[in-house]
Amino acid sequence: MNNHFCPNPFIYLTNSLEGTVKYCCLVHRGIKDNDGNTFESAKASTNDIWNSADLNNVRQQMIDGVAVKDCQQCYDLEKIGGGSLRNDLMAYWMKGKGRAKFEKAMEEYKAGQGMSGPVSVEIRSGSICNLKCRMCYPTASILIEKEFKKIHKTEPTWTKISMDQGSSHIDHDKYFDEIVNNFDHIDILRFSGGEPFLNDTTNAVIAKAAASGHSKHIDLCVNTNFTKITTELLEDLSKFKTVTIDISLDGYKQVHEYIRTGLNWDTIEENLVKIRPYLNDNFTITTNTTVQNLNVLYLEDILKWTLTELNITPVFCVLDNPKWLAVRNMPPAMKEEANVRLRRLIDSDMVNNFKYPHWLAGRITSVIESIDLPADDKEFNRFLYFTDVTDKERSQDYRVNVPEVASYYEQYYPIKEI
Repeated sequence: MNNHFCPNPFIYLTNSLEGTVKYCCLVHRGIKDNDGNTFESAKASTNDIWNSADLNNVRQQMIDGVAVKDCQQCYDLEKIGGGSLRNDLMAYWMKGKGRAKFEKAMEEYKAGQGMSGPVSVEIRSGSICNLKCRMCYPTASILIEKEFKKIHKTEPTWTKISMDQGSSHIDHDKYFDEIVNNFDHIDILRFSGGEPFLNDTTNAVIAKAAASGHSKHIDLCVNTNFTKITTELLEDLSKFKTVTIDISLDGYKQVHEYIRTGLNWDTIEENLVKIRPYLNDNFTITTNTTVQNLNVLYLEDILKWTLTELNITPVFCVLDNPKWLAVRNMPPAMKEEANVRLRRLIDSDMVNNFKYPHWLAGRITSVIESIDLPADDKEFNRFLYFTDVTDKERSQDYRVNVPEVASYYEQYYPIKEI
């Protein structure tokens, strides 16, 4: 254990929507083969990726206490006093429930005879999605892909906002098939999207695991916008060892509807009614909030709903991209107000009475420390431009849905060079 060590390269693998394979969802680059080419999920063998020289080099750097360039996001959060994904993984795999599996993986690595495969696997099932989230991008949502292509035709300046044309054509089937063929070795299976429950692959893999009986030894986690929940799906999910439905929650009611365009809050409430009979110690729900300038002033509303009404665990993940939505790049007065509210929240009974008060306070502290990072004033104008164009395209108005946020940006009109 050292300040640069992380369990992920020893236990976890995920495909990316761009068609690569990575050892962490926060790492931007894909794992490379011996010729320096990035492995493609549509062609490469999982075993070749898992035992590649590139990944073994990352593992050895971590054992030796050498900082890994790809992991800077976690290092930065820890440096400013906040919690990180690395911290959470260390707690689970080195001190918690996953310790035995992690120690076995370490023994395999140190033996030098090759590792048998990841015990924790994530499937990013594709860009099929029914929403257009403000912080999302064409490769992750087919609706945003269509929208951005339309905007490009009428807004020449849009290329300064996004050059992403989408990757909906990428074939991930080989990666999915290899996961199914290695069910006996997998203990943790996670799905993300797009929207996983809209994707036939997700439902097929879940059904195969349930039908084969492998679901009995697999902890399943699905990150979902929670708009597509059926009784048939819930029956299959209930056959897994444990289930965590991680609901993407970026606001309460109208704030959430604005950030995740196309969503109706009533659908969330209705699906909570559907899932409630299935909830128990082994079948739980959590929420995951992508903290950004559009919701940072409303985090108290999210916590009131999750902690007080639902009594479930909320997770805050600070957004880094796109930069114009990042909390570090908010107007000065908005930064000050957000800091006041968040510090008040840390001291509140709502946080202190939570079953993991120090953990939750650490997550909120991460938000505060991110806010305090230097801002790039140019991002104010990029935010206004992006918001003006997308509001018009989506028949929305941020002055209506997030009026407090709008009040801090009004002074920057008219929009300058972006």
